Amino acid sequence: MLVGDVPWEMFVDSCKRLRIMKGKEAIGLAPRAMEKCKNRL
Repeated sequence: MLVGDVPWEMFVDSCKRLRIMKGKEAIGLAPRAMEKCKNRL
C-alpha cells in the first residue's frame, strides 16, 4: 500500500491496527512458510 493510494486518515488507521510481533509470537501463524524455511537449510 502506498500513501497516495488511499486517503491519509484511512492509511493512518490501518497503520494503527498493524501488530508488531516477536518471532516467538508468530510461531504457528504460517506453518507452510516455516517448512519452506527449514528445507532451505
